Amino acid sequence: MQVTIPEEVRRMFPVQAGSRLSWSVEGETLVARRVRGFSELRGCLQSEVAFPGIEAEKAAVAANRASHCQQRSETHVNLPVSKPRFCRVLGVRFLPV
Repeated sequence: MQVTIPEEVRRMFPVQAGSRLSWSVEGETLVARRVRGFSELRGCLQSEVAFPGIEAEKAAVAANRASHCQQRSETHVNLPVSKPRFCRVLGVRFLPV
């Protein structure tokens, strides 16, 4: 569907010719909202912290996994286990109790 919005109204709001709008009815009011494209989202999640690099990220993920495996093994030690469990990150096998 194509709608013509008067130029005076377009100047007051961030819409241009070709903008996509979503229409809804709220009470007795017809509301148009601009639908943002994916390219408009670029930069919306900027951070004050610089990206440390992919290798640092991989190391952080590995450390988190190791910590998680260790915490799980400590909390599940007294539970009966039907088969040995193996933590790939730590390289440790937990035998049944």
